[in-house]
Amino acid sequence: MSLEGIDPGILGDFLTESNELIEKLEEDLVKLENAVDDEDLINSVFRAMHTVKGSASFLALNPVVAVAHVAEDVLNLSRKGEVAITEEVMTQLLEAVDVLRGQLDALNGGEMPVDGPVELVDALKAIASGNAGGEAADAASAPADAGGSAATTDGGEPLKLSAAKLDLVEFMITDLRDQLTEIESLAVALLEDASAADAEAEIQIKAGELELTADFFELDVLVSDVRSLALAAAAAPALDAALRPSFSVRFGALIDVMRRRADGLEEGMIRDLPTETLRERLALLAEGEQLAEEHQVTDLAALLVHDGVLEGDAPAPAATPEPVEPAAQAAPAAAEPAAAKPAKPAKSGPAKAAAKTAASAVEATIRVDVNRLESLLNLVGELVLEKNRVLGMARSYRRMGGNDSGFGDQLEQVSSALDRVTGDLQLGIMKTRMQPVDKLFSRYPRVVRDLAKATDKQIDLNLIGGDTEVDKSVIEMLADPMVHLLRNCADHGLEGPEERREAGKPAAGQVTVSARHEGNHVVVEIIDDGRGIDPQRVGRKAVEKGMITEEEMAAMPDNNLVRLVFAPGFSTAAEVSSLSGRGVGMDVVNTNITKLGGVIDIASVLGEGTTVSFRIPLTLAIMQAMMTEVGDAAYAIPLTNIVEIVQPEGDALATVRGANVLRLRDEVIPLVDLSERLDGAPPAEPLPYAVVVGLGDRRAALQVAGLIGQQEIVIKPLDPMFENSKEVSGATVREDGGVSLILDVASLLDSSRSGARRAA
Repeated sequence: MSLEGIDPGILGDFLTESNELIEKLEEDLVKLENAVDDEDLINSVFRAMHTVKGSASFLALNPVVAVAHVAEDVLNLSRKGEVAITEEVMTQLLEAVDVLRGQLDALNGGEMPVDGPVELVDALKAIASGNAGGEAADAASAPADAGGSAATTDGGEPLKLSAAKLDLVEFMITDLRDQLTEIESLAVALLEDASAADAEAEIQIKAGELELTADFFELDVLVSDVRSLALAAAAAPALDAALRPSFSVRFGALIDVMRRRADGLEEGMIRDLPTETLRERLALLAEGEQLAEEHQVTDLAALLVHDGVLEGDAPAPAATPEPVEPAAQAAPAAAEPAAAKPAKPAKSGPAKAAAKTAASAVEATIRVDVNRLESLLNLVGELVLEKNRVLGMARSYRRMGGNDSGFGDQLEQVSSALDRVTGDLQLGIMKTRMQPVDKLFSRYPRVVRDLAKATDKQIDLNLIGGDTEVDKSVIEMLADPMVHLLRNCADHGLEGPEERREAGKPAAGQVTVSARHEGNHVVVEIIDDGRGIDPQRVGRKAVEKGMITEEEMAAMPDNNLVRLVFAPGFSTAAEVSSLSGRGVGMDVVNTNITKLGGVIDIASVLGEGTTVSFRIPLTLAIMQAMMTEVGDAAYAIPLTNIVEIVQPEGDALATVRGANVLRLRDEVIPLVDLSERLDGAPPAEPLPYAVVVGLGDRRAALQVAGLIGQQEIVIKPLDPMFENSKEVSGATVREDGGVSLILDVASLLDSSRSGARRAA
């Protein structure tokens, strides 16, 4: 099978929507396992699965439909209380989500998805079939009960569809009945002031889905019914109280007619159920007009006969209990023919306003390809570079003593305005790429659930700050480090239930993942209340592996010993498991966070727990930097890494055991001469400035010859031949058009510490 017959645009929209639904579905399923009585949650899960199935049906993606359909059956019975959400049932549902995600990935790669595993489909069918008794009977009997003694019109025409569509009719009928049941339940809330707006919005969504389905199967009569239902629902919240009884019964009658159409489709027929009069009178009520007294029928069966939908003897109309409008006002409506709708003058009032608002509503958001945003961000980066050059030219003109003061003033005004506009544009483009970290956090309930099962532990996950926004590229690069850290929490950090009870802790371990903004950075923390990290054990392992000597271990404070877990190849696991023990997890975390320009730190209290935190920039494309002079070149130092800048004098510069240090108040920190490090030759005399940089609790002073000033720089990647250079992480274009390298503070700190150890 191929995708040649599917419109690429429609398929793209389907994939975007379905992937979002699958992510939300997985998160909600894990929540549902611990809140099986939450009706709103199970209804939300059911609707998500139902939408995936319905959209896949529209595109004739049978493998996707088959898996989603059996999962939907289980969820439908669960919300009816006929299937209990046990751990086994939830495992099968989550496996179905995994299969659906794989099928969507195949579609995204341009391939038709394969059928789901037979074992999974059979298992879900077995769960549903053992509890589905009576469902079909209820659905079939509902219309007959509602119709009373009135006989349906036997007329109609056979359903004529292509073979591909006929294969999907069964799913469409189930979908139609389920959607109508939900709309019917929402109709009650539609006429209650407190819940009307939410109910109307839900009905519009469901009506939209039904219209697409009916149009796909070329059921024009059903399309007309659905549209009338949607228009009526849009005006319902603003209806006068006197109109609501008549409106409610006709709204329900139209739902009943569509159920009858579903019954006919099941028999392979398009039933002849004329609804023109019913829809016209429902529209009049929605527009705020009361019907003539003879049309105010309140019995559903009698109403269907009265409005010509069904054949039978028309019963006497039911009298209205308290007529609100005078008969004279209703008389014109009574005189009108049932099938003719005369032109009416424009109306005002809440019903009219509600209908107009619904008709003119447009989507508040649009989907934009990420590549387009990337291109825009690159263009803004180039614009920032040109802005910097204009600002530099303005300053140079003043320094050179430009004689034309008027031109100088204009140049400064233009450069200032360009600076402001470019900054606003840059901020706006960056915001379009910002996404809440909840898109990342939403994956972790499932991850933690699987980890708890794999380790036979009880784990409670707490997510805080999911609305914190960060650049999309940052979120993508955080995915692997976060999973590594959660695995370490489950495997190393948290104790088993019995061990926790013996330690006086609750049986269930607590893992908290939080995010918050701090200036232009985001701070993410992963906290567990487990056994903590023994610094002495870490130190002994490091000595065994030859990472440090016993003398170095004895001299290192506990927090530095704990940080050794980030060293390449380090692991304290007694044996290799599917979760840990290979010595690559924490090293990968450290490497990925460093690539993001972030800082990672770890704090642990033995017996109480561990906190791993990292601080990462909001975006990776543009940042503030201090331009410095080293020899004949200019280098950029990221401003976020600069603690302070000093001019050391006297005995502030010293040597300890052969290593250069800077005495700064009560602290002694390593001193790195950038001329020697970058140019290979020490200067004739000490450089005048020391830029103190830091990552976490680490500090070092970088000696430079001069300070050019603070600039907003655009980060450019290095040529592949320079990618392994440890001192620099990228390049940028300066105000004067020259190229400067960006110093890698993390590497400089590591080398300064290594140099100090070697000297010692």
